[in-house]
Amino acid sequence: MSSIVEWLSEVARNNALSHWIRQSSHLVIAGLQIVHVFGIILLLGALLFIGLRVLHTAFASRETAEISGSALPLVWIGLGLAVMSGVLMFITSPGVYLHNPAFKLKMALLLAAAIIQVFLFRRMTRTIVALSLILWFAVGFAGRAIAFV
Repeated sequence: MSSIVEWLSEVARNNALSHWIRQSSHLVIAGLQIVHVFGIILLLGALLFIGLRVLHTAFASRETAEISGSALPLVWIGLGLAVMSGVLMFITSPGVYLHNPAFKLKMALLLAAAIIQVFLFRRMTRTIVALSLILWFAVGFAGRAIAFV
């Protein structure tokens, strides 16, 4: 497993894009961080709208299908922004991230949340929606912890 991690780290670190980002102004990384956080906020906000309706705590006058129809595109846009900016930040220093316990936790939570989102969220039971919200917010908290671990 260690050799796979080392190989992944080398491949990510030794490409033209990662070199360009590392050599660029600090504003490039700051911009990536802003896009990353914006994507997460968009994702969590849209999921929260759906969750509040399914959990019967808000939007009682609107159908769940109406809320989810409006919110789900925002979920996917937010996820796309967060993943793309996250990958670009990762490739600048993969060794730092791959050895960070908070990053590993975030990736495990992200995988679990994505699996629920793709395979189970269509059922929209209260349990699945609550679990999805818990996992996505945990992804956000674990991501914030990366800087402090």
